[in-house]
Amino acid sequence: MSVNTELSSSEYSSLPAEASGGPATDDFPSQLAVDKAEIRQLSLCMSVLSKHHRRVLELRFWEELPYDRIAEQVGKSTETVQSLLYEAVESLIDAFPSEGQ
Repeated sequence: MSVNTELSSSEYSSLPAEASGGPATDDFPSQLAVDKAEIRQLSLCMSVLSKHHRRVLELRFWEELPYDRIAEQVGKSTETVQSLLYEAVESLIDAFPSEGQ
């Protein structure tokens, strides 16, 4: 299975400044390269998540919505949203390579 790890310019520009190599970086050129590689890896890891897990992650961390607003948007209870987020984060931790790999 081939997974597209490239982000479109609109996807890249919608990331928080720290993740997209914005002003929060100290050494801009080299940090930007690292950030892009990490974003590609994160995109790859997220591609294996279910649609529901990806959506709640996007709403929580990119759109910064509280649990109750996410629950409204996805039509699930707040408790279910919290469980989905927990499962999604755990899956990403398991899928994302650690420093030594």
